[in-house]
Amino acid sequence: MRDSLTGWASLATRNWVDFASLIAGVLVLLVLLTAAVRWFLARRLDRPRQAPPSFFVQAATVGWVAPLLAVPSLAALGLLATGLERHNLMTYEIGRIAETALPALLILIGVAALTRAILQPRRPVWRLVDLSTPAAQRVTRIITAIAAVFSLDLILQETVRRLFLPLSLGVMEMALASLAIGVLMLLLVRTPFEPKSVTTGVQHGTPEAAVGVPPPVPQLRPYLIKLPLLVAGSAIVVLSLAGYIGLGRFITTQVLVTGSAIAIVLVVHLAIRALLGAAGTGVKPLAVVLHEQTGLDPRQGTLLTRALSVLLNVGLVLAALPVLLITWGFTPQEAWMSLKALVFGFQIGEFHVSLARLLIAAALFLALSFVTRLVQRWTDASVLESRRIDQGIANSIHTAIGYTGFIIAALAAISYSGLDITNFAIVAGALSVGIGFGLQSIINNFVSGLILLVERPIKVGDRVSVKDQQGFVRRISVRSTEIETLDKASVILPNSDLITSPVTNWTHRNALGTASVKVRVSYQSDPERVRDILQKVASESPLLMQHPPPTVNFDNFGADGLEFSVGGVISDVGKGDATRTDLRFRILKAFRAAGIEIPYAQHDIHLRDLDAVRSVLTRLAEERARQAGVVVGDESKGKA
Repeated sequence: MRDSLTGWASLATRNWVDFASLIAGVLVLLVLLTAAVRWFLARRLDRPRQAPPSFFVQAATVGWVAPLLAVPSLAALGLLATGLERHNLMTYEIGRIAETALPALLILIGVAALTRAILQPRRPVWRLVDLSTPAAQRVTRIITAIAAVFSLDLILQETVRRLFLPLSLGVMEMALASLAIGVLMLLLVRTPFEPKSVTTGVQHGTPEAAVGVPPPVPQLRPYLIKLPLLVAGSAIVVLSLAGYIGLGRFITTQVLVTGSAIAIVLVVHLAIRALLGAAGTGVKPLAVVLHEQTGLDPRQGTLLTRALSVLLNVGLVLAALPVLLITWGFTPQEAWMSLKALVFGFQIGEFHVSLARLLIAAALFLALSFVTRLVQRWTDASVLESRRIDQGIANSIHTAIGYTGFIIAALAAISYSGLDITNFAIVAGALSVGIGFGLQSIINNFVSGLILLVERPIKVGDRVSVKDQQGFVRRISVRSTEIETLDKASVILPNSDLITSPVTNWTHRNALGTASVKVRVSYQSDPERVRDILQKVASESPLLMQHPPPTVNFDNFGADGLEFSVGGVISDVGKGDATRTDLRFRILKAFRAAGIEIPYAQHDIHLRDLDAVRSVLTRLAEERARQAGVVVGDESKGKA
């Protein structure tokens, strides 16, 4: 050891000018590049913005800010290594130590740059996680210190081994490094993870209040992070103090490497959520984009977004799995073979399960379903938009395309996943038995729905009456039909009821209908005059069509008076109630103007029915009082 250090020191002393120039150049380069990076970041990130950046923009910014922050240290490290090699200062022992020091320093530089890029201690508006500025600064310092201790430990361990230092010195250094990392973990646990709202709610002088902070993406609760750190940090400290140095070092390494991998996976997961427009990311949801661009139903768009999110996250887990296996002691070959067996297939009895084929099959199903929706939108916009095509035919074509595309997508996905479609014959045989017992009604409704879509005895928009329910057909599916009643209530009828039960379709061929009103007049009225008045009322009604002209019928000599009916053809059967109401108002007004009486209903009464006798006598008294008033009024007018 002494010879190695003495030889390198004498070599550096002989070339002290070159060595000092190298160190000075490294420091100058580090300072200049750091100043340039800070100036560039200030120009790009600190300029005024009309609105806070979305999470997706923040995540994309981390992708170029982290490498930029690492540039000064990497350049200085490269210059130092090149200078030592050029001036022959990289001796054999120093070279072997440098081979370990280089990746250790790269780990330190990468962790420090990535932590600063994610937490942004001085720029809360670009902070990727929901932490206040004091918490972000403290977490950044602690994580950087942990990475520094870990890197220094790797370098010192290699130095002890290469320079043949005493084993006790290496054990003591390992124990101190593990103890330091454990204490730093406990300090991280004690750090309050305050959200940005703590500093932006009332303190308007803080940087967050000045620039505005976008709503954070929902993230893990603090205890889900602090609890594992508390357990790991306590275990490392206790084991190091108890003398279990190797076990403490193993736990330290696994926690650091595995935690770093999980942190990167979590950031990528949040980026996937932002890409798909999760709530609180500031990005328009993918379901809304699909609805605007392709006309896809929002509910179907939401399902497609969720399925795509599952596929991307599964791919992320598969990409991170080999790294985790290597950190847990597997060789790269073993990790690759395990991943290959999981992805490309393994045997379970006689079945070959391939996760890759299953994922591709799911992606194929989603893609074909999406293409089906595009075809439906194209046909709706170009072919079915023509007024010459009936709305019911358009709905049937739209539904048929949807179900055909779904069946094709399902069969293609099942076939590609490796499942033999012929094996479904056994399932079909079992289903046939079930159909005979419990599924007969479902199959009946399914077949009835296909008949309704093909035969079209009723179609969307028709006004129908079935089983004391009357309303408009709003949707026909293969199992049931939705009818909106006149009270705006939705009635779901099985399709079999529309096939086997009598159905009145008011608009089967066209929307024309009829509306008529029955009216009764006293026997003292002139029938011809009544007919002329009703004819005039019908001709003046704006809701009745005049071609063919309205009709007035003398229906019967009723017990209470002469019975007439007036009516005609209306252009829209849905306006029948409005037409009858309009006719009644006009008839009543015309009869009162002409002095034509609409009689009360006549009833035979029995003297034992005291209530009926009382009502008849009361009505007669009212009529006589009214007639007496009319007579007195006429006499007073005559005297006047």
